[in-house]
Amino acid sequence: FTEWRRTTDHSVAEGCALARMQGAPTHEVAGLFLLLLGLILLGLGAHFAVAGAVSLAHALNIKEAFVGLTIMALGLSLPKMIAMLVATARGHTDLAAGCLIGASVVDLLFVLGVVSTVTPLTVSPVFALIDVTVMAAASVILLPLLAMRWRLSRPRGIMLLAAYACHVAFLAWRQG
Repeated sequence: FTEWRRTTDHSVAEGCALARMQGAPTHEVAGLFLLLLGLILLGLGAHFAVAGAVSLAHALNIKEAFVGLTIMALGLSLPKMIAMLVATARGHTDLAAGCLIGASVVDLLFVLGVVSTVTPLTVSPVFALIDVTVMAAASVILLPLLAMRWRLSRPRGIMLLAAYACHVAFLAWRQG
């Protein structure tokens, strides 16, 4: 019977640190290339996602705001959800919560700040009143759920999913 033990072969960060300590050449150029390639592909992906969302909205004769609040929002949230699932499955719940809360703060303050600095952003009064109120209400609903021993259980998760389903149903109803 052999017991599996964690080695540097199983940890990328540990393996890289060990390689640097042993004087192995680092791969900064490869890392920079991959970073730039990723940013270029991210820009292209964003271009195609926006073009596809606008095209879909026009083809289905629905408002762009509806597509943005549902399909685009879900698509942009999937990477966060996957990162949270992986972090939680590995027992890093603080990392998972930090990812979600940090990404929300970045989206609200940094992204809106950059976008409105580069290109002024005009928001319709109905969108601002209703959808921003829903966003604030979602945050208010989350606080008591977390305040109870700061734990989100399956029933609470189901309740949050049901609230999201109601929100999407409301958006569809408002769409007409």
